[in-house]
Amino acid sequence: MKYMHLAALSALLVGGIASAQASNLIVNPNFDLNVDSWDADTSGTQFWYDPTQDANGSDASGALAMSTANGTNWNLDVHQCINQVVGGQDFSFGTKIKPNTASVFGMRCAAFASTDCSGEALAVADAVEGNPDKAGWIDFRTDAPFTLPMTAHSVVCSLLAEQPLRSGAQPNGYATAIWADDAFFGPGTTPVSLQSFSID
Repeated sequence: MKYMHLAALSALLVGGIASAQASNLIVNPNFDLNVDSWDADTSGTQFWYDPTQDANGSDASGALAMSTANGTNWNLDVHQCINQVVGGQDFSFGTKIKPNTASVFGMRCAAFASTDCSGEALAVADAVEGNPDKAGWIDFRTDAPFTLPMTAHSVVCSLLAEQPLRSGAQPNGYATAIWADDAFFGPGTTPVSLQSFSID
C-alpha cells in the first residue's frame, strides 16, 4: 500500500512539474544546444553557449555564458522579449546563475505597454537571490508574484551582471562574468521543483 501511495505522489509531482514547465513563456530557457532567442543589450555585451556548464550537471545540455565584448562595458545584459502576456495577471520568474568574475548579478523583468518591449517600462521586478548549491549555482526566484499593469502587452526578462575587467581565454578575450541556466517566466506562482524526500 505504501508503494501505491508513493507512486501516486510521484505521478502527481511529475504532472505538476510538466504543467509548470509547459507554462514557461521563455524560449530556449535551458540552453540545451545554443543561446538562440536571446539578445544582448548593446555591442558591449558578449554571450555564447558553453557546453561545459549546466545547472543540473547534464552532459547533454549547457549554459549561457556572458562577458564584456569591448573591455569598457561593465554592465552586462542578455534578454528576451515576451509578448504572450495579459495585463493584470500575476507572473513569476527566475533562473540559476553561477558567478565567475562578477560580484553583482541577477534577473530582472519589466512590463511594457507595447507588444515589442519598446518604450518606457510600466513596472519592474527583480528575482531574489538564494543560496548557492555545492557546484556554485544560485537560485534566483521571485518572492512574490509580479502583477502586470492592466495596460501591459509585453515583458522583457534580462540576465544581468557587472563585470570587473579581467583578461581570459573566452571567445571575446575576457573572463566569463557568469553562467546562467534554467530561466523561466510564467503565469501564477513560482513553478514547483522536485525535492528529494523519504517516506517511512
